[in-house]
Amino acid sequence: MPVFVHGGPFGNVSLGCSSLIATKTALKLADYVTTEAGFATELGAEKFFDIQCRIGNLKPSAVVIVATLKALRFHNPPSPPFIKGRTRGVENLEKHIENIKKFGLPFLVAINRFKDDTDAELKKIIAALKDRGIPALIADVRNKGGKGGREAAVKLLELCERKNSFKYLYPLTMSVREKIEIIAKEMYGADGAIFAEDAEKDMQNIENLGYKNLPVCVAKTPKSLSDNPNLLGRPKDFTITVHRILPAAGAGFLVAICGNILLMPGFPEHPIAERIDINRKGRIIGI
Repeated sequence: MPVFVHGGPFGNVSLGCSSLIATKTALKLADYVTTEAGFATELGAEKFFDIQCRIGNLKPSAVVIVATLKALRFHNPPSPPFIKGRTRGVENLEKHIENIKKFGLPFLVAINRFKDDTDAELKKIIAALKDRGIPALIADVRNKGGKGGREAAVKLLELCERKNSFKYLYPLTMSVREKIEIIAKEMYGADGAIFAEDAEKDMQNIENLGYKNLPVCVAKTPKSLSDNPNLLGRPKDFTITVHRILPAAGAGFLVAICGNILLMPGFPEHPIAERIDINRKGRIIGI
């Protein structure tokens, strides 16, 4: 199966998506193309739909929401030995599902299995999701390769054949303030957005420069639905704070900076490359 990688190591820092060149090239060469929109539905997926699909005139067919037990535990501290009932982790996942529904696309949830996940835990979460009418299955490609993802692939092909009502979250004719507020309310579950003095000035400058009708790329933490990384699960009764709004004129969108977020380079202090090596048998280790 061919894989297209385009954009380089810094290519996905802003949108979290591969380039339109890669996606459109793949669409000309294959019947089905999958692409990753990084950092969940409220960030990567929203940007892919509202910015990349709009600019590239793309119409997606279906969505796979990839989740892990580790992520569900992260949003539900302290972690129970088994995931039972309506935990904060499940509520967080439910919000991501609601987000995808707002774009009018069919979806499935794939629980990405890791070696430490137990059958009992996986069965509990699959049962909890199916009790809520959420289509879910286990993907075990890490341990079984392609065979471990066959069930998900078959289901995804079925979803791709369905008619969908794909739509954008907002029209470009909305004001910059309205675009940010609708993203905050619909995607994050916020009560609204607070605009700092600098952001207010930025909006006025953007209006004067004629960039008002560009889509918005929100830069915030991926650790929470909010702009506060400490608000786990599905937070309620909160607002987001917009500090600056900067035009990325060449890319064709506006960047709204929310919370304490690092724009570049956006990589960990100690990358995995530091521990990757080749042993005496010529095998790569440390991944």
